[in-house]
Amino acid sequence: MLLCRGDFYFLRTHSLIALFSPLLPQRFPLFLVPFAFSPNGRFLASGSDDQTIRLWDVRDDTCQKVLQGHTSRVCSVHFSPIDFSLPSASDALLVSSSQDETIKLWNPTTGECLKTLRAKRLYEGMNIQGATGLTVAQKSTLKALGAIEH
Repeated sequence: MLLCRGDFYFLRTHSLIALFSPLLPQRFPLFLVPFAFSPNGRFLASGSDDQTIRLWDVRDDTCQKVLQGHTSRVCSVHFSPIDFSLPSASDALLVSSSQDETIKLWNPTTGECLKTLRAKRLYEGMNIQGATGLTVAQKSTLKALGAIEH
C-alpha cells in the first residue's frame, strides 16, 4: 500500500513501513519500521533503531508499553498465534529479532522478556587469555566471534 502525505510517501508491506521523499536525491527509504499486528488486531508492535519495541493500542493510537532488552536496532517483530501455555490463555507471544544477534520472546501483556535466543558463535567461550602471536585486530575479531579474555 502506498500513501502520500505532503512531500512524503509511505510504503507499507506485510511487515515494514518505509518513508520516502521525492524531494531527496537518494532512491532508498529515509527509514524502515518493522511492525506487526496482534492476532486480535487490537495492538500494533513496532521495532526501532533505539533498541526498543513499542506496543500501540490501535483504537486510540497510544503507546501502551515500551519493551527494552535488545542492545542494537530491532529488525523485526511478529506475534505468534494464541499461546495457551500462558496463564491468561488469551495472549499471543511477541517475537523480536535484533542486530544484537538475538531473538527475544515477550509476553506483550506484562512486557516481560520470557526468553532470549542466541546462535552459538564460532569461537564461543574460547579463552584467549595469554595467547601469543595475535594482533590487537585478530583478538578483536575473535572476541566478536565469541572468544573471551579472562
